[in-house]
Amino acid sequence: MGTDLLRLENVKIEGEMFKNSLGNIELNVDVEGVMVLPCAITLKPVNYPFAIQVSGELEELMENFEDFSTNFQNSID
Repeated sequence: MGTDLLRLENVKIEGEMFKNSLGNIELNVDVEGVMVLPCAITLKPVNYPFAIQVSGELEELMENFEDFSTNFQNSID
């Protein structure tokens, strides 16, 4: 919501979730796929492949995600 993302395609998620020695939940995940976005000039769909790695303590990751999602801005230089 609030983005120009038209759809996601061929999304693949691989990884693991486990409790560390302190009892906190750790997450190590690789996410890859294709975002379909509208061209800035023609508005025709454009495929944009992506691959990201997410790792860390789940609680900390969720806090960072909340901060990121509320401050997200689209810009192109």
